[in-house]
Amino acid sequence: MICISFTVFGKVQGVFFRKYTEKAAKQNEIVGWVMNTNEKTVIGEACGTAENIEKFKQFLSIGSPKAKVQKVECRVL
Repeated sequence: MICISFTVFGKVQGVFFRKYTEKAAKQNEIVGWVMNTNEKTVIGEACGTAENIEKFKQFLSIGSPKAKVQKVECRVL
């Protein structure tokens, strides 16, 4: 199992980004949390198999249909 922390930058608030992130996590058997910040980013932590974390990171770079992701920063915990 691997755990990461992530920060997503861009238009990621008010576009259901967290809802879609929770859905992507469940689909990939990932546990963790996600929340909005005052800096207009979304942050969180995710734990799962290395393969599923890679799939989840791919989702983070795209986000919800109305999101405009500019950058994703991830680090292994």
